[in-house]
Amino acid sequence: MTEEPAIYGNLRVQLEPLWQVILFNDDVNTMEYVVRALILTFGHSRPLAVKIMWEAHCNGRAVAEVEPEFDARRHASKLLAMGLTARVERV
Repeated sequence: MTEEPAIYGNLRVQLEPLWQVILFNDDVNTMEYVVRALILTFGHSRPLAVKIMWEAHCNGRAVAEVEPEFDARRHASKLLAMGLTARVERV
């Protein structure tokens, strides 16, 4: 699927598609561990990391970040390496 370029004045810019890193709830890791993992992986503030953790805890999943594919895959891999469950989905 080819994206149409965005036009800014006389400039045509091809925007890179965005991907979201989905964090899933699990019954293994503590809430504090998940918060620390989000802070270390994404550089999120503590309040944002807590919000994402609670959303995953209550709803089964939460969007941890929206970013270009390379970064999303790298971050999801880091979460997986830390024992969390995550997936990358195109927005």
